Amino acid sequence: MERNTEKKRLKIKRKIQEENEPGKYVRLNKPGGSQDEGNKVKKFEKKLKLEKKLKKLKSEVMSSDNEESEVKTTELSPISQELDINKVLNQLNFDKPSIISGIHALFKILEQKKNENQLLDLDTPIFLLLSSFKVPICPARTVRLPLKHMLHDEDSTVCFIVSDVDGIIKKEHEKVAEYYEKLFIEKGVETKINKILPLHELKTEYNEFEMKRKLLATYDVFFVDGKISKYVSKHLGKIFYKKRRLPIPIRMEHGMAQKMKYAMLRTSINIQGHGNSYSVQIGHCHMKVMEIFENILTACEALAKEFPGGWENIKVVNLKTDLSMAVPLYISLKNPDEIQVPKIRGKRAKSCNVYSDELSTKNNSKVTVYPSGRVLVEQLSAKKRKRNN
Repeated sequence: MERNTEKKRLKIKRKIQEENEPGKYVRLNKPGGSQDEGNKVKKFEKKLKLEKKLKKLKSEVMSSDNEESEVKTTELSPISQELDINKVLNQLNFDKPSIISGIHALFKILEQKKNENQLLDLDTPIFLLLSSFKVPICPARTVRLPLKHMLHDEDSTVCFIVSDVDGIIKKEHEKVAEYYEKLFIEKGVETKINKILPLHELKTEYNEFEMKRKLLATYDVFFVDGKISKYVSKHLGKIFYKKRRLPIPIRMEHGMAQKMKYAMLRTSINIQGHGNSYSVQIGHCHMKVMEIFENILTACEALAKEFPGGWENIKVVNLKTDLSMAVPLYISLKNPDEIQVPKIRGKRAKSCNVYSDELSTKNNSKVTVYPSGRVLVEQLSAKKRKRNN
């Protein structure tokens, strides 16, 4: 151990001498030296440590987002195809006849407006509208809920956003697409992918708002490589976020084909601490009544676990579309004073730490680096120097 430390000190001394007299190589045969050289070695070691910390902090700040504005997604897990209807009804205090009659009432409203608006020939989405007793205190996040029946059929168009490939020029988008086509065949992906969109093509050709809107209108489902999901969500912006069409992150590992199937059986809800109203899509107008009923039960069962405060915090559940009034399905008669405000803390990012150390390039000074990137240099007083010593 002593030999290794002495070797390190010798290397540092050589670096100091090369900085003072560039072009010359001074061989240090014996360890030790004068006191001035020892002080220079200590200062140089502190300088190296501080530079490493600064580089590490800079990379963490660039890669991570602000905790409050971060959009978090839950991992995809296998969905049980067996739904115990009676168990879920008792757990959520639902009444099966009232829910089915509510779905029939919504379809009657849609039939009345079908003659007035021809857009109902398309898949008009059906939403669950939720209202909570208390506004939760939590960071913004996107929760993906399981469904019994898929929202998209076999004719739905799929776009997969992939990262660039090492060894292939970024501008050659066709070669990147061919590479991933072969990879999907090797992974056994059965889902029909209509468009493979490389990251470089997304940044260059879909940078303007109009192009992003065309991309949103062209495809029904969006997938993205898990490595670049955070950057892609930021690049696509609020137009994808408001339409609940943010790309679903998929890890390009084993079991990729099964993960894509599970992802197609999911819907998303945006949970924020700014209000008590939330909406989640659970079907469309061309689905059957029992399919929508089973999707409602499956989504609400997951909401009881994922929603801040649990099912006790949910006051009203309505069923509606963009063209109809809300049809009530569930109303809670609990006393709001008995329910506490749910508080959820997000995971603290590594970049949230504050680093401080003695500044070697300026005497009696201290440098502090904050998560925002702000650097503060302080002149230490005599009292603070005594405390530090």
